Amino acid sequence: MFSEAAIKNTMSGTVACMRAAGIKITAASLVERNTRRASAARAAAALARRQRNSRAGNRSKANRITGRRRHPARRPREAGGGPWAGLRKRVPADIQTPRTHRELGFHLLDMAKLLAKVTISALLIWLLLRATDTSQVASQLMRVEWQVLILGILALGLLSLVQAVRWVMVIRAIGHVLNFRAAWQIVLIGLFFNQTLPSTIGGDAVRMWRAHQAGLRVGAAINSVVVDRLVALAALLLVIIAGQPVFFALIGDPAARWAMPAVIACGVLGLVILLAFDRLPARLFRWRLARAAATLAADARRVFLSASDAAVIFIPAVLIHATVPLIVFLIAASLDIEVSLLQCLVLVPPVLLISALPISVAGWGVREGAMVAAFGFVDVPASDALALSVLFGLMVMCTGLPGGLIWLFTGGKKAKVLRLKEAIPEPPGAPMS
Repeated sequence: MFSEAAIKNTMSGTVACMRAAGIKITAASLVERNTRRASAARAAAALARRQRNSRAGNRSKANRITGRRRHPARRPREAGGGPWAGLRKRVPADIQTPRTHRELGFHLLDMAKLLAKVTISALLIWLLLRATDTSQVASQLMRVEWQVLILGILALGLLSLVQAVRWVMVIRAIGHVLNFRAAWQIVLIGLFFNQTLPSTIGGDAVRMWRAHQAGLRVGAAINSVVVDRLVALAALLLVIIAGQPVFFALIGDPAARWAMPAVIACGVLGLVILLAFDRLPARLFRWRLARAAATLAADARRVFLSASDAAVIFIPAVLIHATVPLIVFLIAASLDIEVSLLQCLVLVPPVLLISALPISVAGWGVREGAMVAAFGFVDVPASDALALSVLFGLMVMCTGLPGGLIWLFTGGKKAKVLRLKEAIPEPPGAPMS
């Protein structure tokens, strides 16, 4: 670190200064003191160098063991951030860099899923059209009154307001805050990507990302959307359970009678398992996804097992699922379909539950088949039920159009949403829930 010449120069300068000040000191003592200082400085520099090399070696060894590669733009995780910590830092990084093999694999997988959903929807709709009188379906579609269409679209738009209220309540129940105006805009954007413009980007993934942009942590944004979907599913199951006595009276087929209770039992069992997930043995939480699911279970319990929060949150959730059958009844009345409001209240919720299966594009095809089957139990012709379902689906699509405008004018970032979507599982959901 210090050469002998530098030490001698320092010593000479120091001696000259001290002599000028009148201080008596021997050359031997001055050399000894400067030598000790130089040795201490060299020892400190060597120790710091060894510590840096040791930390670098430990990181390299850990990466070789775990198979991880060091990301050039990755930043350290935030302390105390939970299993989702650090994801916020990694999402917007190096978006403009070329795709890695992992990212390309995610992209191809999403494209394959979308292609499979489009194929299933097209196949189901083709089978339904083949089994029904297409001319009768077209005639029914042309008979609908435009006032009923506008009223239905406005009613579905009001339901998006109620959904935003429910989501804000869920966010508050898990200990966070989101502005209602921002929540409503995000709900409309999610509806646009779910119903109006289905793509490889799920509407729930967009909601998570926009909620994070609005100020929520990544983990809180993800859990709030998933818990909100679980609340919608639980409320739908409650509405179906309440209509089971009438359902059994309407349905004469024993297999169809007991199919719905079996589906309800599976749904309730799934919710119970999720709520108790973080009580499982600790060795399961070695994986990051398991730790994230445990955090989700804790947030879900704050909503489901709190009497005050659950009572407030489930009221708008049940209201949504009770209003949708009323909209379907208004469409049926405009088409002169002989069906009562009570029958719609009993038959439409199971249709919504079946159409929530993520196997088609926005529920198209699955919803139409379920609607034809359900209203067939009350002697509604297949062509009328198909026209009824198509009109309802078109209304839902129109409801999502404002979300597309909000997405465009607020500068939506598709690439960032894709990065967030790669890091999260696809949450369950139901159309217009």
